[in-house]
Amino acid sequence: MNANQQRSLASFVSRLSATHARKLAGVTNASQVQNLVDCAGLKNVAVVGVGESTVTPTAPILAAWGNPADTDQNKIFAAMVYNCIAGNSGSITIELGGYDYHTSERTTGQAADFRAGVIYRRILETARILNKPCFLLVTSDGAVGSPVSESTSAPWTTERGESGMMYMFMYHPNGRPETSDFQIGSFTENQVVDPNHIIGNNPELATQAVLANYLTLNNRMDLWNKVLPRGGALDGALLQSVIKVAPKPMV
Repeated sequence: MNANQQRSLASFVSRLSATHARKLAGVTNASQVQNLVDCAGLKNVAVVGVGESTVTPTAPILAAWGNPADTDQNKIFAAMVYNCIAGNSGSITIELGGYDYHTSERTTGQAADFRAGVIYRRILETARILNKPCFLLVTSDGAVGSPVSESTSAPWTTERGESGMMYMFMYHPNGRPETSDFQIGSFTENQVVDPNHIIGNNPELATQAVLANYLTLNNRMDLWNKVLPRGGALDGALLQSVIKVAPKPMV
């Protein structure tokens, strides 16, 4: 789209957002809803109005993503990541398919995992080029199992409901964030998630552990009680036990 078409589209979305905001004005936490609506739609008009160069990835970033064609999925990912890290948008979600690979062989799974690893590397490289901090959370909706876990060539054969993992990447242009450990929770000798750990059998608390590390890294733990409902959040010694990163302002 040309510049006029982009501004027209952004204005149309902003009008829809404003209409929704008025309808939601009477609900609880209306001010927070209004802020979300503004960020999601209204401010896009200002961003687009500055010009296409504001939202278009630069040549070095496109190179980091393999100089993809306009029809390539990587071009979309590059634009999403660029605008997120540059501050033109809020957080983004990149979804990759093809990971239910219990296919009685290893090749399919290895190729899928490698593809995900390339995406992670490109996100971190984008942050390095922009000289901006980045917090990357990787999640999966499940896990797979093999008959001989010690072998790297053993085929993936089954769904595995008692194993799973989320992991965080943190990048800061001023240096590696300090961490006190590399893992929250653990696996048992039978290689299943230890349900006795505070986050071992509770996805909600596992997500809170991620948030706690993100806020700590940003020196913004003052937001903890504002974001999470009272009585449903980690607190005290349990909260401190899941924080593995030292404060480092993300500016």
